[in-house]
Amino acid sequence: MSSMNLNQFLSQIGSDGTTLSQHTVLCFKDASGNGSYPLLFFSLFCSQLKKNETILVEVVDLSGQERNSIESKLQTSFLGLQTFYWLKNITEIDEKKRAFWMAYLSDYRGPNVVAFFTHDQSVTMTKDDHVVIVIPDAIDQKTFLSLAAFFCKNSVIPNSSITKIVQGRGAISRGAISRGAISLDAACLLLHYIILLGTNVDIFVDRWLDKIVMPERSLFTLSTSFFAKKSDTFFRLWSEISNDYADVFWVAFWSEQLWRAHQFVVLSKAQQFEQAKKIGIRLPFTFINRDWKLHNPAQLRQAHDDIYAIDYCLKNGGSSISLDLFYSKFLSQK
Repeated sequence: MSSMNLNQFLSQIGSDGTTLSQHTVLCFKDASGNGSYPLLFFSLFCSQLKKNETILVEVVDLSGQERNSIESKLQTSFLGLQTFYWLKNITEIDEKKRAFWMAYLSDYRGPNVVAFFTHDQSVTMTKDDHVVIVIPDAIDQKTFLSLAAFFCKNSVIPNSSITKIVQGRGAISRGAISRGAISLDAACLLLHYIILLGTNVDIFVDRWLDKIVMPERSLFTLSTSFFAKKSDTFFRLWSEISNDYADVFWVAFWSEQLWRAHQFVVLSKAQQFEQAKKIGIRLPFTFINRDWKLHNPAQLRQAHDDIYAIDYCLKNGGSSISLDLFYSKFLSQK
C-alpha cells in the first residue's frame, strides 16, 4: 500500500489515465476527515478517463445495487478491457454495508480498477497495488497547476493566471478568499473560467472571484467562533462578510449548522460516536473535538427554532437586524 497527495497522483497517472492500471484500488481520503465530498472533481475525473478508449468507466451505487451483482462486475473484465469502477462516497452508506465493502476492497486483486472516497482517517489498504490519495482541504498553486495539466491539456493556461487566482488580490484581500483557501471543487470550477479569460485575469480576480467562489474558509471560521462562543472574533468576521450574501443564505446556512450540531451533541452524549462523526461533516473541527461540550441539545434546538422564526420574519417584511439579535442571544448564552 502506498500513499500520495493529489498532486503526486495526477502527475503519476498522466492526463488520460494511461498508468491507472498500476493500481487496483484507489482510496481518495480528505486530509482532515471533516471536509466536503468534492463531487465536481470526481465528475470531471470520470469524464476525463472516458476520453481514453482503453478504459471503460462505470459508476456503481453501493447502497442501491445488489451485492452479488456488484461483486460479479468487479471480478469480470469485458473483452480484455479494464474497467474503472467509481464507488462514490463510501462513508455515506450504512455501517454494515460499509464494513463489508471495506473488507472486500482491502483484499481486492483485480482485474479492474476500483476507486472510492472516504472521510475515515483510519482506513488502510493492504496490497502493494493499492493506493491512498490524500485530498487537501485547500488547493495550493502546485496542485492547481497539476489540475490544469490533467483537465486542460489542450488549452494554453499561463502559470501567471493561476498564480493570480490562487493568491488573490484586490477585493479578495480582506479575507473572503485568501491564499490557500480554495477548495478542490472551487479550483475545478475556476479552471473553466481561466480558459476563457485570456488577458483579463486581473479584472476577473478583482471583481468576480469572491462572488463566484464561496468563501468556505471564512464561513468555516465564522462557524468555529460561533459554536466556541467567542463573540469578539465572531462579530469581527461577521462585519466583514455579512453583506457578501443575502439574508436567506444566512438563514439556510445556520439552519443546517444548528441541526447538525444538535444531532451531533445528542449522539455524542449517547456515545454513538460513529453516527455522530457522520452527521458532524461540515461542522467545525473544534466543535467536534471539544466545543460540543459547551452546548446542550435543548439550547441548540431552541436556536434552530429561532432561525425558523427569523426566516418567517424576513419573508414577511421583517428587518435583518433579527439575525444580529439572534447572534447576541446565542453567544451570550441567554
